[in-house]
Parts: sequence; structure tokens; C-alpha cells
Amino acid sequence: MREAQRADGKINLSGVWRGLYSSQTIDFPISFVATLLERGRTLSGVTEETRSTVSSNSKSARNKAQIDGMRHSRLVDFIKTYDDQALGLFRVNFAGLVSRDASEIAGQWSRQDGTGGTFLMVRQSHLVEADEQASDIEA
Repeated sequence: MREAQRADGKINLSGVWRGLYSSQTIDFPISFVATLLERGRTLSGVTEETRSTVSSNSKSARNKAQIDGMRHSRLVDFIKTYDDQALGLFRVNFAGLVSRDASEIAGQWSRQDGTGGTFLMVRQSHLVEADEQASDIEA
């Protein structure tokens, strides 16, 4: 929670986040890592996700995207823009709610073709703290 709070007590979403997104048309959730930078009310950043491809040689595809958006209080809206050589430029809209301690963002995603689903992002530092706490309990 340390980096979630600025000196003035307001939240800041800058940092590394791990996330999952899913929908009824996706067989299993897709994981991603997002690096966010918040300045004022604007959000920017990058994401990277790795998808396993179904083929005989078990290749993985890496998709990178840019993030541009806004935060107003605990509401977040951003667009992920992929520049995929095979698929061309496409955008995905995300709208979510930041948890009170600024450790999670959860919400909905949608594409222009009408597909969509849910997403959850967890601040990287909170995952590390949870792992450390679990290790303390097991010891």
C-alpha cells in the first residue's frame, strides 16, 4: 500500500500490475502485465500478454499494447491499443473501479465488434506482500 498513497494521501495508480481478463468466448482467462503511469487524472502505459497457440510445436504469441485513459476518483477508463502485424491496429475499452486501498482494479472490457468480458488487475507490490505473509504463516 505504500506506493499506492502519495504524500498528500491521494491514491496513485503508477506501478506494475498483474491482471487477468476473460469472457464467455475465451476458453480460459488470459494473463497480462501492465505498467501504468498516472499523472494528474491521465493514465498511460504498456501491457504485455503471452498466449499459447494451439499448434503441434506449442508456440506462444506475445501481444503488446499501449494504454491511454483517465481516472476520476475510483473510476478508471482506458483504451488498450494493440498494433498486431497479423490483425492490424485494434482497440479494447476498459472501465473499472479501483479498490479503496488502490491494490486492485476490477471491471468490464469491450471491443467495437460487441465482444467483451471482465478483468481484474492486482498491484504487483501487493502480490509480493501476500506471498511474504503466506510464507510467514507456513513457517
